[in-house]
Amino acid sequence: MLPLAFFTSSIPASACTFKCESIPSSDNVLVQEKMGSPEENGNHLNYEIAVWNMHKGNRRTFEREYLSLNADMVIGQEILLTKKFLELNQNRYLTLSTGFFMKKGKRTGTGIMSNLEPLSSKAFVSPEVERFGKAPKTITKNEYPYFTVYSVHGMTTKNVMKQMREIEGDLANTPSSVIVAGDFNTNRHKEIMALDNFMETLGLHRITKGYDGKFLVDHVYTRGINLVGKVKTYKTQASDHPIIKFKIRI
Repeated sequence: MLPLAFFTSSIPASACTFKCESIPSSDNVLVQEKMGSPEENGNHLNYEIAVWNMHKGNRRTFEREYLSLNADMVIGQEILLTKKFLELNQNRYLTLSTGFFMKKGKRTGTGIMSNLEPLSSKAFVSPEVERFGKAPKTITKNEYPYFTVYSVHGMTTKNVMKQMREIEGDLANTPSSVIVAGDFNTNRHKEIMALDNFMETLGLHRITKGYDGKFLVDHVYTRGINLVGKVKTYKTQASDHPIIKFKIRI
């Protein structure tokens, strides 16, 4: 059984609504795939990372925009695990933490796609479900030789801080350099400041700023990471979330 940090086992599969067909059992949350023959690019001075809530990848421009990311690692939220998505990730390792199943048993959740092989992976499932959809949110953790990554999809209510406190011990006990990134579902100044303060107690600092004069709901926090150049944020047609890209030295 793959590592699972906690699971909302009291939620019956029939309880979810909207596009959610069912919620996975505790031994069916984490999925790992090796697509093709992944190889490191060898350029450790400019390792490029993209962060994106993909909105299930069901818009017409998704395939083109996903391929144009041209990143060594993609930290994703609202990933819909389809045959086409697997094909788009040839020569990558894929880790997905399933929040729920959609029609025809298609998984959706948070994930990390990379040319680096993870040393270990873990799924965190929110202790509560969303008010809309009645399904949990997930956080995916991958430990790599150079750093550890958490892909976060936060609760759309104020429960995002409760969700983050569930992984506080895990973050505190992770000795390596850390990236915590994703859709935290909050762009309110007060809530972002609370999130910043929480992260700073763990040595993590936010490297993302506002976009078009507004706060983002998507954030990136790092600890012990050597950032190369500026963090870039730009709009897409394939999702209602922007893409965040940055380079690090590993």
